[in-house]
Amino acid sequence: MVSTLESETVNTESSSTTGLDCPKLNVFKLAADSHIEPEFRRVAPGEVAWDSKSAAGKILVIKEGVLRVYHSAAGARERLSHLLGPSHWVGVDVIAGVPGKTRVVAATAAVVALVDASQLIKSASSDTTVASEMIRQLARQLVSARDQITESQNMDCTSRVIHALLRLAECGAASPVGTGNVTLHLTQQDVADSVGIARETVNAILQKLSELNLIQKQRGRITIDEPALRKWLDHVDRAANN
Repeated sequence: MVSTLESETVNTESSSTTGLDCPKLNVFKLAADSHIEPEFRRVAPGEVAWDSKSAAGKILVIKEGVLRVYHSAAGARERLSHLLGPSHWVGVDVIAGVPGKTRVVAATAAVVALVDASQLIKSASSDTTVASEMIRQLARQLVSARDQITESQNMDCTSRVIHALLRLAECGAASPVGTGNVTLHLTQQDVADSVGIARETVNAILQKLSELNLIQKQRGRITIDEPALRKWLDHVDRAANN
C-alpha cells in the first residue's frame, strides 16, 4: 500500500449526463468515513491493473492515469468497452457475485486502488448516501448498455465508429487539447474491437474522418474535434434516415 496517497484529493464530480456508463466512486472519502482500507498500487503502461478472473473479491478504483477496460463474452473476442480516468471504478461482476470476463489495462502510467467489495457493500448498507449513489450509477450503466444495443442494431458502420469515439471521450479519460479537441489513448484496433467491425473498414472510416479534419490519428492516440464530430454525426444520421 502506498499510504501517502490516501490523503490526496481527487476530482470526484459526477460523470456528465452523456457519459452515463462510467461510474465514479469517492473511495478516499469512503476510506475516511468508514472501515474501508484501499490497497494502492502503481501500474505501468501496458500492464494489467485488474482482471475479474483474479480479482479476489476486490473492485478497482482509478486515482491517476488512463486505463482501457476490455470485456469478452462466450465465443467472442475481447472488446474495448471504456477508457476510464480518475475516480472511475470497475468491478460490477465482483459486486454481483458472478464470474466476470473483464480486464483493465493501463494506457498510461497510473495509480489505482483495490477496494474489498464486501467492505463497500457493508458501507452502503449503513450509509444511505453511499447506497443511493451506487444504485444510481449501476442504473446508469444499465441504461447505457440498453441504448448501445439499440443503437448498434440501427446504425451503419460510420455512425457506429463516430458514436464509439464520442462515447469513449465522455468517460472522463480524454485529455483536452485546445478548444473542443480531446485526445483518446487508444489504437485503431481498439476502435475496431469496440464496435465489432473489421479493422480495415474502421481504418477507412477513420481515414475519411481525418481527411475531413474531424480527427487526427497518432500512434496509440486519436484526437477528435468533438463539436465538429457531433455536427457531422447529425448530418450522417439525418442522411441515413431520409
